Amino acid sequence: MRFSLLLLVSMLVSMSLAGGPYPADLLTVGPLRYSRIQFPMPYGGSRTACGDVAVFTTAITPTSTTLSTFVFAEYDSNGAEIVSLQPVDGGHPDSHERTCACADGYRWFVWTEDFGDVIWARVFLPGGQPVGPSFLVKDASEGFGDRFSVSTGNGRVVISFNRTADVLPTPPTDVVMRVYSAAGEPLSTLLPIASWQPPQWHEFGRARVMPDGGILHLYTRNPGSHPSVSSTSVDFTQFSEWPLGTPGLYAARLLRSPVVGTRALLQDPEADEYYLLPLDAFGHPSGTLQPFPYAVQSLAERSDGAFIVTHRNFNHPIASWFDATGQLITANVPYTRPEQLPRRVGTQLTVSDAGVVWTGWTDTSSIGEPGQRYMTILRPIVPGDMTGDGRLDNFDIDPFVLALVDRDAYTALYPQNANMIDALGDMDGDGLLTNFDIDPFVDALVNGP
Repeated sequence: MRFSLLLLVSMLVSMSLAGGPYPADLLTVGPLRYSRIQFPMPYGGSRTACGDVAVFTTAITPTSTTLSTFVFAEYDSNGAEIVSLQPVDGGHPDSHERTCACADGYRWFVWTEDFGDVIWARVFLPGGQPVGPSFLVKDASEGFGDRFSVSTGNGRVVISFNRTADVLPTPPTDVVMRVYSAAGEPLSTLLPIASWQPPQWHEFGRARVMPDGGILHLYTRNPGSHPSVSSTSVDFTQFSEWPLGTPGLYAARLLRSPVVGTRALLQDPEADEYYLLPLDAFGHPSGTLQPFPYAVQSLAERSDGAFIVTHRNFNHPIASWFDATGQLITANVPYTRPEQLPRRVGTQLTVSDAGVVWTGWTDTSSIGEPGQRYMTILRPIVPGDMTGDGRLDNFDIDPFVLALVDRDAYTALYPQNANMIDALGDMDGDGLLTNFDIDPFVDALVNGP
């Protein structure tokens, strides 16, 4: 043990000590441990994971005008803002719906204009540089309404939207899509999602780009609430559709896991209950309908199929974690700090493939007031990561030794990690930072974790 400590000290190098900008504490989710960072946000909005950052979008409408400015920011896993509220485009009339998506590192921003009759999009590079000007996805001649969805995968971006029954294409459809490359080049003409014959009408759910590049769509056929699936071939030359055989339910979204395949998430809107239905590679039912006993407010997936669900709750936001097979890891986890704010309302979350979670929520303690908005970041803890930057490297040697011999001095340099010293430094799995962690720390540093 003494030799290991001398070896460790001999490896020390001179370097600056870096830490995150916000205080963090520890959150345990089943077998997972996260450092939790919480800080105020200036605006509400949506967010999506793009690599190791989260892209945050909102709209700013000055009181002196009806024009909205669609803006975005980017935050890393420490909560540092790396792009600061940059405009997506100029002021727009009646911009109701807006969202962001990530496709192969490109940032996609899609929004409506003129009471939803028009849909626009614009693509940016990492760091906030636009690829080109805004471009039209849907014009007013193609129907009205501000509902749309954006799905990405395999270098494709699918934007789906409703057409109205008085606009009669050939064949007649009222749920359609356009497909683009990740960089914004059009790959298709206007494509059907669901065929339309009076008195039928449809509500789209979500698309899923399949491993071969083909596209599945989950949607609801009315009247009667018949959840259905349509399939478009990789070259867009073939289109087919079929019901799922579960009338009375509404389409919510498609989940895709390399482990268990594709599943349709369906909702009973009257009872606010949800169900999962396994599908085969073509979108046909391949199993029985299974209850999903969680009221879904938002859902975020990783590419391996693991996912997180937030639930409706008026006092404190909660979330549940699921693995790639859909098995529950831990249910109803409060991801905010309840001792600080007694009334909280959660919103959307997003999760990266590395497991970092960015989520938003609002303090509603003051009745009648809009409330302060916050972001919580949950970052998976890497054993031995004493700087708290999410990596184990040579920069962790000095703080590891310091935490081992003088916790007060370590806390003074890394106050954001004050509540996580044992979680960060525990290398042998006993839950404590002790001399017994020196050997596995050196081994992980030299040979990798």
